[in-house]
Amino acid sequence: MTSPESISGPLQDMASVFEGCVIWAAKAILETEVKLKAPFEVLSAVPEGSSLYCILPAASARYYAQLVVGIEDGDLPDLFPREPDEKVRKDAIGEIANVISGLFIADDQFIAKFGYLKPSTPFFSEGAFTARKDWGLKGRIEANGREISLQFSIRDLQDPAALAADKSDGDAMNREGSPD
Repeated sequence: MTSPESISGPLQDMASVFEGCVIWAAKAILETEVKLKAPFEVLSAVPEGSSLYCILPAASARYYAQLVVGIEDGDLPDLFPREPDEKVRKDAIGEIANVISGLFIADDQFIAKFGYLKPSTPFFSEGAFTARKDWGLKGRIEANGREISLQFSIRDLQDPAALAADKSDGDAMNREGSPD
């Protein structure tokens, strides 16, 4: 895991920026009111508690980041009540991830600390995925009476602690937080 001083401080300073990106993107795509359910705070944790995850990695030569949007699969119809097609609903969750990540990693404050990260295509995991216990901003929003959990984590690939963790079998965790 990346040492806390190199990641947690800058992320904490950007918590309100991330929150603004999340709220704006969710409102724009869901076309409904969105409220903060749990404020975004810096934690070293793996994403938890959802049955469907949309994961969007972004990276540079120095940093690896990932945005994880977690929802309950059964909540998709309530989140998109006017959309009957399940595939389109999932695509819309991917677009929420694209917009949040794009806004956040293009923010001047983010670029000043972490440089330019290149985003990848979002992908979905139903029920489980392997995640690292990296430092990240974690919180929840609510839309149409349904909760959406979000986490943006980042790892310094040149940090000695991160390099040591990569060699450790215990650093990769499943979504329940136990070693794979």
